[in-house]
Amino acid sequence: MSTLGYQMEKSGNIIRKTCWMLEHTTKIESVLDEEDGFDMREGFRALLWDATKLYASSARQLSGNSSAGTSWSPELPRYLYDNPEKCKETLEIVAGEDYDETYYK
Repeated sequence: MSTLGYQMEKSGNIIRKTCWMLEHTTKIESVLDEEDGFDMREGFRALLWDATKLYASSARQLSGNSSAGTSWSPELPRYLYDNPEKCKETLEIVAGEDYDETYYK
């Protein structure tokens, strides 16, 4: 498996697991760890932000369309955070050849 394929697979796994946790948690509250001040919601958002950037970039490069500005949008992780039940469908769209950053705007 190529490095890009590996990155896409692993970042996709992170996205799917994060969506699963969001979907199966009835209420995400501001859960602060008193020791380090970690907010669970911000952790999920950060995971989705980083993983979607890597996933979209890898998908674009694997498809041969590595032009800047066409692989990722800040709306993507926000959309997944708000709609975790649509994770599989969303990842398929992002991996598709006709995806661009305006899809979720």
